[in-house]
Amino acid sequence: VEEGIFTFQLVDADGKVVQEKTIDMSKETSVTFEGVAPGIYSIVEEGATDAYKGYTLTDVQVGGEAVSNPVAEDVTVSRGEGPTVAFTNVYEENAGDITVTKGVQGVNEGDVEEGIFTFQLLNGDEEVVQEKTIDMSKGTSVTFEDVAPGTYSIVEEGADGAYKGYTLTEVQVGGEAVSNPIAEDVKVSRGEGPTVAFTNVYEENAGDITVNKEVTGVNEDDVKEGVFTYNLVSDGEVIQTKEIDMSKETSVTFADVEPGTYTIVELDPSGAYTGYALTGVQVNGEASETFSTGDLIVSRGNSQGVTFTNAYSENVGSITVTKDWSE
Repeated sequence: VEEGIFTFQLVDADGKVVQEKTIDMSKETSVTFEGVAPGIYSIVEEGATDAYKGYTLTDVQVGGEAVSNPVAEDVTVSRGEGPTVAFTNVYEENAGDITVTKGVQGVNEGDVEEGIFTFQLLNGDEEVVQEKTIDMSKGTSVTFEDVAPGTYSIVEEGADGAYKGYTLTEVQVGGEAVSNPIAEDVKVSRGEGPTVAFTNVYEENAGDITVNKEVTGVNEDDVKEGVFTYNLVSDGEVIQTKEIDMSKETSVTFADVEPGTYTIVELDPSGAYTGYALTGVQVNGEASETFSTGDLIVSRGNSQGVTFTNAYSENVGSITVTKDWSE
C-alpha cells in the first residue's frame, strides 16, 4: 500500500485548477486544501490507474459511492467550512505467468528430442490448476499463463520413462538436486511469476551381446568335446572373456556391456577337436580370417547376437598292416 502516490486537483466552477496536492501513502493517507474561497468545486484524482505496479484499478468510490470517473463533484465551501471527501480505490492484483524450462543431461544428442514431459501446476490445496506438456522435438519450455496470485507447486510427470534405454538418475530444480520432481513455493505476485528450471540427468543403459556357436564337419559324438574362448574388445582392450563348453551349452552372453563400440574375437579354434582340421570360420554367415566380428554397437540397453560357425574336416588317417611269417 505504501508505494501508492496520488495527486488531487481542486478545480473551480470555471474548470480552473485552484490547488494541487499529493498523498504519498508511505507518509500519510490524507491531505488538506487550505484557504479555499467559498464556492462550489470539484476534486479530481490523478494517477490512480498506475499507482501500484502489478495491480489493476477496478473501482473508484467517492464518499462510499462508486463513480465512473475519479472526480468528486459539487464540493461546497461556505461560511469557513468545507467537507471531508473520501476517495477509495479498489484494486485487483494481476495474474502472472510461470515459465518452465526443461534441460536434459546424459542423453545422446540424437535422442534428446524423443522426450515428452508433463508438468502440473498445483495450488495450495494441491488441486491441479493447469497442466502443460513439453515436447522436446518442438521446444524446451512452456508457460502457465494467467495464474492468479498465490503460492504453487509444479510437479513433473513422465521423467522416468521419457527416454527408452536410459535410466533417470537425478532431477534438479533451479540447479538443486531434489528427491522428488517437484518445485515448491512458486510464487505469483503483482502480475509476475518466476521461471522454473527442471533438469533431468540420465544414464544410458548397458546392453548384452550373445555369442552363438555352431560347428560343421564334426561327427555328432565328437561335437561336445569343443571348448571355445571369446574376448570382448574395445579400443584394443579386452573388456570381458567368456567360454563356450559345447558339452554344456552352445551360447554365452556378455552382460552389462556399457554403451560403446566393440568387437568379439574368437581365440584360435584350430585345436578345438583332436583329429579334425579347421577349414574356415564364419561370423554371421560371412567368412572371417581374423576370427572376429565387425563393429558391434551397444546403445540404449539393446541386446544383440552374433553367430560363429566353425567348419572342420576330419583328418585323414593311415592303416598299417603287419605280416607274420611262420613255417
